[in-house]
Amino acid sequence: MSNLRSDCRAIAEKLPAGDLYRAHLICCCAQIDEIEEYWHAAERRARDAEYKVELWEWLISMRCHLIEDADITRADRWVVVDVDGEVVERGVSFQSAIECAKTSIYGRIPAET
Repeated sequence: MSNLRSDCRAIAEKLPAGDLYRAHLICCCAQIDEIEEYWHAAERRARDAEYKVELWEWLISMRCHLIEDADITRADRWVVVDVDGEVVERGVSFQSAIECAKTSIYGRIPAET
């Protein structure tokens, strides 16, 4: 099966430089490229959002809380705290704090089968 965009570029290359159809084909291919880039960027953002939602769902299911430490001199200001108020893990961002806490907790608790 051929790629329509590649075929259009091949046809455009065969047309003379001042041809109107060539210009239209080149512009169409450029627009398709741009749409495809937006599409892939949207897919990446959607996957990232789903991952962050999964992290938050995990945090809630473990009955933990996320707070930002008031000590601005620390790089790892984000703190995951359990229901007893004990610090589970720290991170430089909320995402890294939750990821570290998840790793830390699963390192101590055997995985469910």
